[in-house]
Amino acid sequence: LAQALEVHENTVGKDHPNVATTLHNLGNCLAAAGRGTDAAKCHWRALGIWYASLGPAHPDIAATLHSLGNVYRGLLDPASAAKCFD
Repeated sequence: LAQALEVHENTVGKDHPNVATTLHNLGNCLAAAGRGTDAAKCHWRALGIWYASLGPAHPDIAATLHSLGNVYRGLLDPASAAKCFD
């Protein structure tokens, strides 16, 4: 997925929604591999792209917030997790 991210960024630009999709998926993979801090960075970047391009009510934002909440739960940060789930 890291290679796919690079291809997407070089093809459509760093702020394209396709890049956000790849970041979301990469974040999920990193979280599953126990790399929560890296996963959170990917999810936050995906959220920034989606908020800017799709608006705050898009389903992809909800899905990424859910994933981010799970990452924070895994990092034993319940306060940050709760903010994502609200």
